[in-house]
Amino acid sequence: MLPAPDGAPEPRVVRFGVYEFRFDTLTLSKYGLKIKLQEQPSRVLGLLLQNAGQIVTRESLKQELWPDSSFGEFDSGLNTALSKVRSALSDSGLRPTFIERVPRQGYRFIAPVLEASPAGPRLEPLPEPVPFREPAAPNRRLRPMPAGIIAGVFLLGTGVAVGLWVGSRQPAEAANHPVRFSIRLPAGQTLPLGTQGNLVSISTDGTTIGYLAMSGSTAQVFVKRFEEEEFRPVAATVGAVDFQLSPNGREVLFATENRWMRTTVTGGTASPVATVYAQQGALWAADGSIYVQDTEPRLNPLSKETVVYRIGSNARADVMTPRVPSVTEWLYARQVLPNGSLLLSQNAGPRDRSLLAISPRGGGRTLLLHSAMGGFWLPSGHLVYWWDGSLLAAPFSLSEMRVLGPGVPLVAGVAQQSWRGGQASVSSNGTLVYAPAPVGDRNLVWFDRDGNQAPLDVPPAPYTVLGLSRNGKRLLVHRTDAPHAGVWLYDLAERTWRRLAAGVWSSSSAVWSPDEQSVAFTASLQGEGFENLYVRPLNSTGTPERIAPSPYGQFATFWSERDGLIYTESDKPGTHIDVRRIRNVAGAAPEDLVTSTGDDSHASVSPDGRWLTWASNGSGRPEVYARLLGSPAPPIRLSRNGGSAPLWSPKGAEVFYRTRNALWSVRVAGDRFLEPQKLFEAELAGPRVWNHEYAVNADGTRFLFAKEVRDPDDYRRIQVVLNWTGEVARLVSGGSSRTR
Repeated sequence: MLPAPDGAPEPRVVRFGVYEFRFDTLTLSKYGLKIKLQEQPSRVLGLLLQNAGQIVTRESLKQELWPDSSFGEFDSGLNTALSKVRSALSDSGLRPTFIERVPRQGYRFIAPVLEASPAGPRLEPLPEPVPFREPAAPNRRLRPMPAGIIAGVFLLGTGVAVGLWVGSRQPAEAANHPVRFSIRLPAGQTLPLGTQGNLVSISTDGTTIGYLAMSGSTAQVFVKRFEEEEFRPVAATVGAVDFQLSPNGREVLFATENRWMRTTVTGGTASPVATVYAQQGALWAADGSIYVQDTEPRLNPLSKETVVYRIGSNARADVMTPRVPSVTEWLYARQVLPNGSLLLSQNAGPRDRSLLAISPRGGGRTLLLHSAMGGFWLPSGHLVYWWDGSLLAAPFSLSEMRVLGPGVPLVAGVAQQSWRGGQASVSSNGTLVYAPAPVGDRNLVWFDRDGNQAPLDVPPAPYTVLGLSRNGKRLLVHRTDAPHAGVWLYDLAERTWRRLAAGVWSSSSAVWSPDEQSVAFTASLQGEGFENLYVRPLNSTGTPERIAPSPYGQFATFWSERDGLIYTESDKPGTHIDVRRIRNVAGAAPEDLVTSTGDDSHASVSPDGRWLTWASNGSGRPEVYARLLGSPAPPIRLSRNGGSAPLWSPKGAEVFYRTRNALWSVRVAGDRFLEPQKLFEAELAGPRVWNHEYAVNADGTRFLFAKEVRDPDDYRRIQVVLNWTGEVARLVSGGSSRTR
């Protein structure tokens, strides 16, 4: 048990809010009534209370309460204990009243703590909060917010719960006062953060809110109107990967694989809207038009860049974004502005991202803002956008179509929506809805063929698994957390780390040379717009050598012992992502191997050098293929219901590949591939198109993955801010909403 302070005449008791904690018995009570809490969660709470106001590091928690546990066991135990403590205190990890998480450091008890006598007076319940009431106003219908949400609403800085009335317009007295609260997803549901699709949406009129969540391995859209108590599933959206609510909140636009569909929120059948080559997002405008992004092969099979189509009520598709010569870009429609211009988020590279507008008359382009993604215009006269994990707003003149001042950060910790921006949505009446970003730390975990797990005893960090050496003794990982960002080598036997390349870039890959004396990796070391291929001898401390510079990136996936060539994937106009191979010589010209109109990635070669395997989405979804190197014969499809990231067993005669949260095996008998067999399911990080995000040991019996370190609240919360437009207007001056 946790000791009382030296010389204390009686057992120590502290009081915080309506709770009391007694250290000698590890007892938590509320209003004098004991709350059931197991010993280890009680010890965690006691340690935080003893150090109230100070950060208790993860190392201190492990040393004090889990001294003999591995890092994996410690993380699991700590997360479970914190979940139980927060549940007992009715606390939130995202909007904490008592226990605050300090990223990459530890935890801190933030509420005032008072010393109390064990025999002190019993706390009486607080009176019920008085709901806010709007003065009577003519011709305005009000809708009461459900009690389940009312209980979770707290005015910032006061900690006082209030009831709210939510209407199509906010109360005049409260128009400039934001109110924040969280929506917690039901048990078993999680937001698939890190995927490309849109996960949260609020209708333009502010009446309906929706989210896309995973339940096990099934994705589905859930919606509710603000006056309703519970979210309900939209039946036709099973398997959805992206969605948007209609402007009036009565319908859902959703994507499955390469098709966009629409259905009613009440559960009607789905009707087709558009078939696209590659799912790139959509927008449902206030006039009923739907804007769909697609890659240009619909018009030109040799082009990669996206175009935006407008689908009117007559289902005719008009091209809204004609191709700009010599410009490589991906475009995402965000909003139709009041003057008819189409606001788009433009992506021309990892750090070359902008907001632009296209005029409805003649299609002329206006560049609005650099270093910005996922913008939307507010009636207060501001342009809101996402950058580096935060929502910012800049004053904006709609009549002049230009930004009037610098962007001001407003909301930090907003999850990213791939290359489109943030996972956020705003209604016309000023309600903001967004998905908070997870911490991003991961544990490195071994899995056997049955899915049994054995965590690697290293501290959690934002790892990406890049590859194991052939003898399985050394590991390559990528980290994105400054000041530790870069490519690292970890010696599993010596338990030592060595950084091979330092710097911050978004994606990386790495492979070992056949003699394991060099590493080829992808990085941005010379200010490239896209990551490029470098080679670093391990016995050298010099500068890594860049191989075959590319304006579109080069990602190493395999280094062949048979021919000494480095197999890569590279994005380029004309044929999307291609599989190539190149000699380890500066300035060498790459040789194309797979150049379909789809994204061809994750190339790997069999140990005997005969078979090439890769993944491609040319059929409309990712599948795994194989063919004999140098053979003109058509490829053999190995996967049956989707697949990516194939890797050969170092022993040969077996190929592994991934689907969402599952690992599969395909045995090889001579030149014949057998039917795929699922090895196990688990919550796994990745894969990304640029790397496999797992590795296979020397005998093909164990697999190293990264697993998210999840706080109990990560991936299960949506944040809502009422009256957010008023806050933007207060904090960011100078905007103009005039259209003329």
